[in-house]
Amino acid sequence: MSRKKMVGAALLTLGVLLLLVVFSGRPEDALGRVRSAGVLRVGYAIEAPYAQLGADGRVTGESPELARLIAARAGLPAIEWVQTSFDQLIPQLQERRFDLIAAGMFVTRERAGKLLFSEPTERVAAGLLQRSDAPVPSSLQGLAAVPGLKLAVLSSSVEHQQARQAGLGDARLVVVRDAVEGREAVQHGLAQALMLSLPTVRSLANVAGAAPLLATPVAGGAEPGWVAFEFHLEDSQLQRHWNKAQAEVVGSPEHRALMQRFGFAPEDLPGPVTLAKLLAPAS
Repeated sequence: MSRKKMVGAALLTLGVLLLLVVFSGRPEDALGRVRSAGVLRVGYAIEAPYAQLGADGRVTGESPELARLIAARAGLPAIEWVQTSFDQLIPQLQERRFDLIAAGMFVTRERAGKLLFSEPTERVAAGLLQRSDAPVPSSLQGLAAVPGLKLAVLSSSVEHQQARQAGLGDARLVVVRDAVEGREAVQHGLAQALMLSLPTVRSLANVAGAAPLLATPVAGGAEPGWVAFEFHLEDSQLQRHWNKAQAEVVGSPEHRALMQRFGFAPEDLPGPVTLAKLLAPAS
């Protein structure tokens, strides 16, 4: 072999080795891991009607059931459910304890710096859970204007942030781990109201307790939120694969029946809004 050919072969070999080093250093996308392992790990937190446990212990709710429909359409394998608290969903996704979050989480620009969202699946309004024998103002500004009033909010939730922006300082907020704890805070007078999504507070108001509860929409100070699924920042391949299957499921007769089953209405569908539009810089 001539010296020229030997140099060319050596350079080719070096190039291949460099490519192997580069690609081996890249994190494997979750889609490949899921297909290889034969299981999709899905994280959730208890918050009816988005995610809850049935009487038989089966994980159910709007988000898990929709995840099952999309996973089947996407040709993904069996699901392994991982329960945690709402405020631990993002940290544990980042730690790769699971591949996907199905918990009725809202799309926000702040969260977009920590994870990837699917396209939105629903649009829902904010709601207040209160004792029917002790009504409170229906707007955040009205709540903030009542001296001494305390509002329960879910830790790390959109409602937590909105309450602060409305002037309810930390001393007036009762931060709870989940919706059930928030309901108990209202029942026992630790807070005069709980602010969460309207479907959630409607579900909580239907549970019998020591005092009758009432669910009402927030009349002002809280914009509607868009629900989506969430992925690790490095798992764009899984996100794209999921979005393709999701587009075939959301709005279908099967999906509409699922929504009705968990108390959602046709107007709660996301409509023409896209993820890109939701995350676009504010004008």
